[in-house]
Amino acid sequence: GWGSIQEAENAEGFRILRWGEDEGPLARSDDRGSLPLGQTFFQRRQPVVGGKDVLAAFDDGTAFLVRQSLGKGEIYFCSSLPDPAWSGLGDGPVLVPMLQRMLLAGGRRVQQASSVACGELSLADQSLPWASVDSAAQKDIRTQAGIYRAGDRFLAVNRPVAEDDPELVDAGEARKLFGDLPVQTLQERHFETSQLQGEIWRFFVFSMLLFLIVEGILILPSRRGGGAEEQMA
Repeated sequence: GWGSIQEAENAEGFRILRWGEDEGPLARSDDRGSLPLGQTFFQRRQPVVGGKDVLAAFDDGTAFLVRQSLGKGEIYFCSSLPDPAWSGLGDGPVLVPMLQRMLLAGGRRVQQASSVACGELSLADQSLPWASVDSAAQKDIRTQAGIYRAGDRFLAVNRPVAEDDPELVDAGEARKLFGDLPVQTLQERHFETSQLQGEIWRFFVFSMLLFLIVEGILILPSRRGGGAEEQMA
């Protein structure tokens, strides 16, 4: 139920000091940022009476947001309104993400679409007659990513996040993966002249330098010829 409407006795209004940030509509965002609930101004409130699960409370202990489980769903009770005469919730930084999360949580109960990663499908779901929707060819839902359908249910199978892990593999372990195939890593140094791949640029550099030296010697003017010209002058 609801109590009587209360007005703040001073200009600072009612302040919220604690709220649940681990889960629920007031939890932190994906980048671990907190909602600015502590900076939101409240001038008027109507306390919730008989609340079970308090998700946020004012500095005097009065509940601001209460959650009540009912069957497979949940009911939320808020002790203030997004009205300028009541609070600053109408500005949006707190109210918009709070309502979005409530709608998302309520939609999970009735939605027919879900998503898993490859290899995470339960044994009960594996027994269902899944058919690929995004490809004409039949795919294996246990190992291949894609969109699948079984009756009225849709399932998105995504590539595991572990495949994006930038963990390095030891050179010895990498060679074992290729079996008998010859493998060469960038860190290896080869001194054998029989290798087709090698640093042959050194040979071309030295050859070019030798060619320039020889060319410079050939184009030098003759000293003997220059002395004869000076005597004739």
